[in-house]
Amino acid sequence: MFNFLKGGKVNLNVAIDRPSGIYYPGETVHVKISLNSEKDLKFQEGRAALLYQEKFQYRSLQHSTDSDGHSETEEVLHWKTNDQEVARQAFLGETNLPKGSAQTFEFAAQIPTSAPPTCPGNIIQVKWLAKATLDRKLFGDINAEAPLVVLVAPTGSRMPGQFGQSNEPGEALLSLELPGTEWCAGETIEGRLLISPQKNFDATEVRVELEQTEWVPYDRGNQKLNTLKMKLAGKTKLSAGENLSFPFQLSIPQPCSPTGFTNSWSVSWKLKGILARFMRKDTAAEVELKIYTAGPA
Repeated sequence: MFNFLKGGKVNLNVAIDRPSGIYYPGETVHVKISLNSEKDLKFQEGRAALLYQEKFQYRSLQHSTDSDGHSETEEVLHWKTNDQEVARQAFLGETNLPKGSAQTFEFAAQIPTSAPPTCPGNIIQVKWLAKATLDRKLFGDINAEAPLVVLVAPTGSRMPGQFGQSNEPGEALLSLELPGTEWCAGETIEGRLLISPQKNFDATEVRVELEQTEWVPYDRGNQKLNTLKMKLAGKTKLSAGENLSFPFQLSIPQPCSPTGFTNSWSVSWKLKGILARFMRKDTAAEVELKIYTAGPA
């Protein structure tokens, strides 16, 4: 994958070593930078960098006053971008590049083992870039970029079990029987919702929900919920001592924002089993899942 920038004086090309653009934390990205000058070009420095970029949406209060002196406060949404150079290397010092020059440089940088994965969220967006810059004094810099995709694989410790506890154990004991709590985007979660009523009552619906939460704590914060719902049964009579089991299959979207967090944001996932109740809160159990973007590297 590459990015090609053509200016009036220089052609700057950035290419990474994998056509797919896919990398995993801990791996090394090899970058090739090509520079072709159409005219004489003076700059302070030529440098390459591995760039981590996070962009998130947050809420803040905005105060305004009209011409009559009436003040108003409203909550508004803003986007904030944080760029972090994970690695940097200068490939040229201060120089005057003569017309017709053609040079190639190489740059290698390791993706940190704790690197957050690429995230195409609604209010959280994480990108990784290989970037080349020609730093020009008193003029705008010349930049070229090549995007890469950082995927995070599961630990491989998927263990079957029954997960979750009922929020109303005096009404019904609920749990989710699953092959494990680690899953990858695009996989289908196969499990069972287990119900052990402790009283006789009616549920208007039995369902499972896969819930993703994007959370931004900055300023007044922001939150986005994305929920997939699957109805397992309609109106159901529950009797004390009569255990019920509802099988289900629920597919994880692909692409999706995987589990992850930094000081600026977090993405979490939950699977819920729910007995919907009429005129009262639902009886439910939930388990936190770890959702990854790819299988093992």
